[in-house]
Amino acid sequence: MLPFYENERKRKINLGGSTRVSSASDLLDSVKAQREARLEQKRRQDSALRIQAFYRGRSQASATKEEVRKTFRNDVLGITGLRCLVLLGLDEAALGIWSQTVCSTAPEQVFALSKGPSAKSWLTLVQRVALSVLTSVSRSPLSPNSLSHLQALTVLLSPGDVARAITSYLLNHDYYSLISTAFQHIPEAKSKKAPQTTSLTHLAVAPLSLYPPTSSTFVSSLSKFLVHIFTIPHLPNRIPLATLPSFVSSIPISHLHLLSPHTSQITSFLALQPNSVEARVHLVANCSMFFSPHYARFGCGIFAFWRRSAFSIPCFILRPPPLSAPARTRTA
Repeated sequence: MLPFYENERKRKINLGGSTRVSSASDLLDSVKAQREARLEQKRRQDSALRIQAFYRGRSQASATKEEVRKTFRNDVLGITGLRCLVLLGLDEAALGIWSQTVCSTAPEQVFALSKGPSAKSWLTLVQRVALSVLTSVSRSPLSPNSLSHLQALTVLLSPGDVARAITSYLLNHDYYSLISTAFQHIPEAKSKKAPQTTSLTHLAVAPLSLYPPTSSTFVSSLSKFLVHIFTIPHLPNRIPLATLPSFVSSIPISHLHLLSPHTSQITSFLALQPNSVEARVHLVANCSMFFSPHYARFGCGIFAFWRRSAFSIPCFILRPPPLSAPARTRTA
């Protein structure tokens, strides 16, 4: 057979492989799988970029905070240092440095910037720092820096125009609530021996001596004092014995009648508390414990306030339990 003649009986073999016609559903599945693969790849890339950005941000923030701390340490009591301290917020290490510096520095140097061209800026910064220090104490009153925090606050609230400005700011930002929280975070068994309790006791009555009785700030301070401090459970057992006389003598008992018009507001505020009945019971119990030796100094207005406060407690709370009937003897 000549090679240029085609053999009709020879089997034809396709050397390109088998071919298969794809259906429409197969094409859709293939396109869908490719799209999902692309989306998954994009999601992985975006996640990696976010993680890298977060890490870079945290690293830069840490480096920036360290620079702010370094600047603060170079000017603890100055305007720049106070600005850095406000930016650091509740940085316990920085607050501890500031408190210890205030305690170890003469008051004249602490208040040196309160009389000058930067007095307004200094007062604004010190108010915020004082609030941060008090917040730190309320969260952990037995921390290593808590005693220096309380001593620094005592220095700032010493009588004077600056002290009144700082105290007014703190009163508007839950001063007595933070003091009460700090009191109650100290275990009652350790309260009398803890030096922090003595400082807290002095700070509790400090605002009462800064304002004249005719001012609205005085009445507001006195009402908040009773609402937050005299509702602390077993308050007489928490205050050291050496501090009790000065604590009682600092309470303006002769001016309690000024609260008589505000009795309904006080009882309404106590009614909104989670343990309203217990709070009112502790209020009456602590008032009776501290004020009973001074009833001779009470006027009609004070007794009216006392009566309204006592009558705001449900009667069944103060009612003694009924005596059980004696068992009858059986006769033979």
